[in-house]
Amino acid sequence: MTLSPLHAIPVRLSLVADAVICGALAALALAAAGPLADAMDLPTTLIRGAGIVLLPYVAYLAFIVSRNLLTTATIRVAVLVNILWAVGCAVVLLSGQVEPNALGVAFILVQAAGVLVIGAVQHLGAREASLA
Repeated sequence: MTLSPLHAIPVRLSLVADAVICGALAALALAAAGPLADAMDLPTTLIRGAGIVLLPYVAYLAFIVSRNLLTTATIRVAVLVNILWAVGCAVVLLSGQVEPNALGVAFILVQAAGVLVIGAVQHLGAREASLA
């Protein structure tokens, strides 16, 4: 079921914002993994790997938004990816495999909170549209 134009506006904006933010984060992670790693006491490979993992997600978001493929199923994929990213952030912090400094912890926590908020907006928009 494709979302009606009226319901699609907030969801579309959340997906575009998600793509822009993730794209910027991916570009930053790929271009400056070393300095970021040094500043946050995180492994360079973790930062670079996160940037690489974000690229297909950004492409997915760009594809569904540009082709107006805003269905409850395509939006649920975005919500799931955001939840998984937040879980991944928690795993990184709780695993004991890395020991980030305060800046690194804050960077990871802000990402987790941000993706949960944007995922919630996407979920609520899709749910509202499917009830209409």
